[in-house]
Amino acid sequence: MASYTSGTPTTHTPPVKDGDYRIAVVNATEKTSKAGNPMIELKHEILGPVGGSDFPEGGRPKCFDNLVFTANAAWKIDQFRAAIGEEVTEGEEVDVDADSLIGATLTARIILGKNDKGADRNEIGAYIIADEKGPF
Repeated sequence: MASYTSGTPTTHTPPVKDGDYRIAVVNATEKTSKAGNPMIELKHEILGPVGGSDFPEGGRPKCFDNLVFTANAAWKIDQFRAAIGEEVTEGEEVDVDADSLIGATLTARIILGKNDKGADRNEIGAYIIADEKGPF
């Protein structure tokens, strides 16, 4: 006989429509990409549309993204860092601690994509860098 410890049942939260949303990093894990490069796997919680109301706690859609540490993908890491309010200086060598990213809030352009099984899922189209007045 199999056994487990029960928890709280959850419902499926469908993907959001394409648009700009406020998001929060809820998990960041250092991994190695399939090509053997260092990578940080990010799990975001979509808080709500820019200028709109927040989704209810527990019913917030999720979105995943990877920051791969290669010369060709450095632009995306720069974009993410600037979107969370870090200063990005050209030519500066930067160490990124995955744990320090958890809890960061930012704005992202969310697009609808497909997972490996063909089901709809949200993806990051771009991280949006706020101007001096703020993203909202």
